[in-house]
Amino acid sequence: MNIRSRKLISACGLLTALSIGLTSCGAADEQESMKTTEEQTDYINNPVGNATPQQSPASNKPDGTVFQVDEKFPEITDIEAAGDILAVRTGPFLHVGTVDALEKNEGTTLQISAKCGDLTVTDKTFVIACPVARDGGNSGEIFLIDAEKPALDNVRSALQPFVAAAVTTDGTVIGGSPEADAVTIFKPGESTSNTEVNTGGPVHQIIALPRTGETDLPDAVVASDMSQTRVTGVDLVKDRTGGSLRAGVGVSRIAPAENTTMLVADNIGDSLRIYNNLDVIRLHQSVPIGPHPWAVAWDNHSDTAWVTTLGDNKVTSYSLATGKPIEKDAKNTVADAQALAVLDNGTLVIGSASGEGLQIIPAK
Repeated sequence: MNIRSRKLISACGLLTALSIGLTSCGAADEQESMKTTEEQTDYINNPVGNATPQQSPASNKPDGTVFQVDEKFPEITDIEAAGDILAVRTGPFLHVGTVDALEKNEGTTLQISAKCGDLTVTDKTFVIACPVARDGGNSGEIFLIDAEKPALDNVRSALQPFVAAAVTTDGTVIGGSPEADAVTIFKPGESTSNTEVNTGGPVHQIIALPRTGETDLPDAVVASDMSQTRVTGVDLVKDRTGGSLRAGVGVSRIAPAENTTMLVADNIGDSLRIYNNLDVIRLHQSVPIGPHPWAVAWDNHSDTAWVTTLGDNKVTSYSLATGKPIEKDAKNTVADAQALAVLDNGTLVIGSASGEGLQIIPAK
């Protein structure tokens, strides 16, 4: 879809389904139109895409506690949480366990390729995609890792150098790569697949957005292209491309929230952007935030979105209950806080990409 001239669709049906409130349908449609015009103007007038993490200043009294997960590879590049179980990425290793287990060095450590991509999680399953097979073959591999019994024995493979992947609640696996303009779809139970859906550009991240309530529809799936700062839906019903939309001027990380809602950190535009993919991707809310946002995560405990900002070593939460995100809380972080997850009890887990450690901030 041409994102400069995408057709506006009434937001009324969306508003009744969303759990986060807005004003009347008429006002929401007007806001949607204004946001669309804003994105079209930004696309033409501003440089876009290829966001990279800026180096943070030295940290100043990070909140909570900080400890090392891996003394040999102290730089933490990614974190995901499944309930109270964490998966923490350091170099060629994935460390899985509770906060207590990781602090005592009693978690499970899995060796992976340093070329593997970012983690995702659905329910109790961590997902990580790797561009080369462990046996040296040409196939890329996607690993589905049980949080409670972590191992690398549940694998999907295809002739694509995967670095991004997600699994839906029904077991469908979607994988992509910056080297291909398509994602590969593995139906539940398939270990290999030739089913591809064109995304119109490279793929750097993939997330699954579960639906709430009774529905026969599968999870919504979104792929992000950091080079063009674009997000594209993947229609799992018809195995085709869904809507495509530009996401700010420099998307860094995307994360699922409630009922097909997606959180987007705009690193170049210094904003937090909220999208929904209930039927088609559309901008729902946005707010200017601190300098150089990078990692973003949803907090089910407080119903807020958390985002780290590299320019001031902060992590800040925002309520989405009104028409504009409202700041609720802020904490000091370790330097280079490029990884973020939230446990079910609201505890924040933050990783330093420059080796300062794993930061734990208990919920209030």
